[in-house]
Order: sequence, then structure tokens, then C-alpha cells
Amino acid sequence: MDTKYYVAKWERWNMGKQTFVECPSAKPITIPDFEEFKFFVHRELIYGDQWAKKNWRISEATTGLMCGGNESPTIQGCVELTKNILNRIGKDKFPMYVNNAPKSPFCEV
Repeated sequence: MDTKYYVAKWERWNMGKQTFVECPSAKPITIPDFEEFKFFVHRELIYGDQWAKKNWRISEATTGLMCGGNESPTIQGCVELTKNILNRIGKDKFPMYVNNAPKSPFCEV
């Protein structure tokens, strides 16, 4: 059975309620220097109820949160953008963001 991944969707109009939506194109990916974390690469991003599928994005697997809103037409470009953002956050501080974010109840990783 293939692992399913979910992106986080914030509903501002509903008092900030967070829901999770399955991301069909998602595939696991490793970010150099951040191998202990679980990420997935995907094309889907939700704007309201609309799916945008133009560029690649990388999200953290347990929370579905996109890492820095990075977009690229190539997966390798997306990995480089994500690595730069994570390095600015810092390997020591990134777990704080993950631990404080709501976890997807559907997380299979």
C-alpha cells in the first residue's frame, strides 16, 4: 500500500480551523542535512477550494505544513530552495515549529 500524504489547509473564515486534504501527487523526499525529518514533494497547493498544480513544493510530513512556501518548476530546484529556508531557520529550531504545529490525524509516516 502506498503512503498517503496530506497538506494543511487553514480556513481563516472559520476561526482559523485547520483541516487536512490528501495530496495525490505526493512522494517522499529527503532534504540534505535534514535527513531526520520527514518531507514530501508535491504539486498541489490549496487556495480556498481551488487546487494550484503549477510548481513543486515541499511539506513536512507529520503536519502537512509547506516549508517556506517555496515553489520551483523542478524538484531539484525545490529541494535547494527548501534547504536554504531550513538552514535559515536552523536545524536546532526547526523541531520547535514541527512540534508546535497541529499533526495530521491521517499521517501515515
